[in-house]
Order: sequence, then structure tokens, then C-alpha cells
Amino acid sequence: MSWKPSFDRALVAYNSTKYDEGLKLLDEVIASGKEHAAVHHLRSQVLEKLGRPKDALKAAKRVIDLAPDSTKGYIRSAKLFMLVSKPSSALPMLSLAEARTKSADVQATIASLRGSALAVQAALDKARTNYVQNLPLEIFHVIATHVGNPVRLSHVCAAWRRAALGSPALWRSLVVGKNRPVEKIKWFIELSDSHLDTVRLRLPENAPDVHHLFFPCAPSIRTLDVLTSSLRAALRFAKECTEYELDHFRLASRVGTPLAVHLPTVRHTLELENLIIPASPAGFSPIHGLRILRLSNVMQAPSSSEPSQKFIGLLGHCPEIEELTLRNCLWWDDYPPDDIDGDDRPPQLARLHSIALESCGHFAVDFLFRIDTPSLVSLDLRNYPASFRPSISPQLALLAARIPQLQHLRLSASPVCDKLLDALAQLPLLRTLDVARTSLTANFFAALGSSAPLLCPALTALNFSRCEVVRGRHVLELVRARLATTVAAPVDELVLDGCVNVEPEVLPWLRAKVERVSCVYETKTEAMRAPRHRHITVAV
Repeated sequence: MSWKPSFDRALVAYNSTKYDEGLKLLDEVIASGKEHAAVHHLRSQVLEKLGRPKDALKAAKRVIDLAPDSTKGYIRSAKLFMLVSKPSSALPMLSLAEARTKSADVQATIASLRGSALAVQAALDKARTNYVQNLPLEIFHVIATHVGNPVRLSHVCAAWRRAALGSPALWRSLVVGKNRPVEKIKWFIELSDSHLDTVRLRLPENAPDVHHLFFPCAPSIRTLDVLTSSLRAALRFAKECTEYELDHFRLASRVGTPLAVHLPTVRHTLELENLIIPASPAGFSPIHGLRILRLSNVMQAPSSSEPSQKFIGLLGHCPEIEELTLRNCLWWDDYPPDDIDGDDRPPQLARLHSIALESCGHFAVDFLFRIDTPSLVSLDLRNYPASFRPSISPQLALLAARIPQLQHLRLSASPVCDKLLDALAQLPLLRTLDVARTSLTANFFAALGSSAPLLCPALTALNFSRCEVVRGRHVLELVRARLATTVAAPVDELVLDGCVNVEPEVLPWLRAKVERVSCVYETKTEAMRAPRHRHITVAV
């Protein structure tokens, strides 16, 4: 039985777009054992029309097997590879076809297909270009500096991982927590080439002793931040660092812990939190050259057997201090305020320009009178309840007379309203006044806006947040009065957050005259905490 009649009927069906009928006839020919290159070539074309390119490629490969010297199988395969977006596979097929023909027409067809394949290949290469992997190393280091976490960078791609692992400078900052601390420390020390710069320890009480792992890179450590429930191991590590100079040292305990060892030498910033200082704290002796001192919840343990080291005396060890912050601190300086002679002469803190005392009780007032601060420009007194009015308010004017160069004053939540005007009269250079959550009176606004005499002519920033007495007319008259005179500087910042009695009608005028105005009546958190009132409409 000849395969030719069935092939001819399949060709007629193909030309009539009856692809299913033509495929059935061709399969019958192949099943009868009469395989021919022309049959598989036509079958490949039918399968292409039916949307089966993979099966069509198999049929084209069979054409090559049956007629390896013919160009039809190669050209057919090249077209199908182009159809499935594989120009890299189509180009070798075209080269094989070109080697098997001398016909000018066939060569022209091959050249046209090759040009199309090259264009598709170029488009695919451009679309597949991974600009992240090909990023220059310099730009990668700039990105790494802003991200600050080399572990995340190493997870982007293989190229970035190689760059991160090969850059010791990216691994010089280490934060150690409760998850596999030993493995993490060893890994960072190895990747940083034993040149760790910043170490932050966040260890629970039952954490393993990991401090001995840092000894090889201790000379390079400049920032040491320790937060733990048990300070024994941390203090031992700090003791090992005493022979090296740290730029920034922070030691914090989750519970009040006695501090009984020498602190490392700190050149710039020292922070202590939740600690108890012994009556004679030897640990404060090696802090010469300190610039910034921050103490939070630090108290001195009283002692009846030996005299207590006064905090004023401790400051004598750091004459170059520039910023001092005390929060909820209690020191046993129990001498009377007028007893300043002999050894209790105020230390000269010539570089101290900023003091913040928060919730420090009576110690705050005595402390301010016992230091000499010719460069002080910023004073922050916060969170003193009304019970401290007798000790703070009467001495405020006297204190202001000692620091006439003050430029920034913050008295948030402090009972100083009755003597505040007397203090402001002593501060001609004051530029910022923050009296948030302070009990003010209407006379205060009238006096601050009066030109006879003019208080604080350099004042430009005011913060009256959460002062219940503030009304829109008070602020309006104050701003208008200071704009009317040429002696006073205009107000360019006004904060009225939480002042619910300020009428919305005055805000457009204020925003037209003042550069920065903030009047947030209530934050989202406050709105959620406030009781919800149900509005009921009653028809009359």
C-alpha cells in the first residue's frame, strides 16, 4: 500500500485548514510503517498550526534524522525555535542548513531568519540583564553604607553575597542577641578581619559567656553598648577594655545593678542606665576628656560609714564635657545651697553648652547653682510635679541671672509659672521657649507681647503644647505685638499641639504670619484612648 494517496489527502486538508483531519491521515501513514521525511515535515507544519510547538519540534527532528543532507529539517527546526523564543538554539540550525545548500534563494531565506534570530536574541539579552549583579563595587558599598545590614545584602543575589563576604568594612558593626550569639560573633570577627568597630550586646540573663570571644579585636572597638539583666560578665568585658579607648560606651541594666568596677576610658560619650553607684564610686575616675554624659535611672547608694562622693566632684574629672543629661537620677549631695566655699567651689565647665534634667527632684536646683557654665546655651527642665514648686519656682530668676547667655529654655511640665516672667527678663538672648504642659496665665501672654519692657527680643520659637489656658486671642495678640515692633525678632515657629481651646478661625491668620505653625488638637492614639460620645439627634 502506497503512502502517497494518504499524504496527498493530508496536504489537501492542511491547505483547507482542516488540521485535525490532516494530522489523523499523517498518523495513519506513520503507523503503517511508511516513514518519509516529507510526511514528518508536513506533520510538523500541522502541529504548529494546532498550537503544539514542542510536538512540532520532535517531528522536525525526525525530518533531520531521515534526511540529514536536506536543509528542510534544519530550517523547519530554526523557525520553531524562534516560535518558542529560543533564538540561541535556532542559530546553530541555520548554520547547519547553510552548510548544506548552494541555492541563492535558500541562502537568502537563511540570512533573513538569522537576522531575525539575532534581533530576538539581543532583545532577550537586554531584558535578562541583571543590573543588580552587574552593579559596580563602588556603588554597592554606597548602598551597603545606607542599609547597614550586610546579612540582608548577602541575600539579594550571588554577586552581592560575594561582594559582601569579601568586604571586611561591612562587618564591623555587630548586634548580638539571644539567637546563636557564639556563632554570630565568630562569623562577624572572621568576616571583619578581627576589626570590629561597634559592638552592641542584648543578652538575656541565661546567655552564655561570649565576652572572651571579643578579646582578639578589642583594640579596634570604639563603640560598646551593653544591655543585659546580669552585668557580671558585661563588666568583666568592660574591665578588659579599660586599656583601650572607647569613643562611645553605654552600660544599661534591666534592673538596678550596683556598679563596682572601673569603667573603660571613654573619649566622647558615656551612657549609664538603671545602675546604682557606690558611695565612693571609683569607677568614675578615668573619664577625662569626656564630651557627652547621659545618666538615666542612676542613683547613689547612701553610706553611713564613709563620706559620699558628691556628683559635683565627679564632674571635676571631665572638665571638657559639652552635653549633660540626667533623667530620674538621685545623688546624695546633701549640703545646703548657700554652702559654697573651700573645696565646694563650683567646678569650671567651660565647654558645657547643654544641660537636660528630667525628674531629678530637689537635686536639680542645687546642682545648677553649684556649677559654673559660661558657655551654657540650652537648659531643659522637665517633669517636675507641683510639689516641687517651693524649691524650683523661687530660684528660677536667680538661676537665669547666672546664665544670661542662654538661648534655648525648656520647662515642660514644670511648676514655674509664677516666676517665669522674672526669669525671662534675665535672658535677652533667648531664641527658643518650650513651656509645654505648664500652667500659664493670661498675664504671661500679655507680658511676653508687651514692648514696655520687651522680654526676650531674640525669641523666635514658642511651644505652648497642651497648655489648657491658651486661647486663640492670646496667641494672636502675642504674634501681632511682636510683629509690630522693630526691636523684637518675628516669631517663625509656633507649636500649639493639644491646645483644644485655640479657635480654628485664628489658624489661617497665624499660618500667614508665622513660617511654621503646628496645631494638632488630638493625635490618633489620643483619639482612640478617649471615650466615645454618642451623638443623639432629638426631633422637636
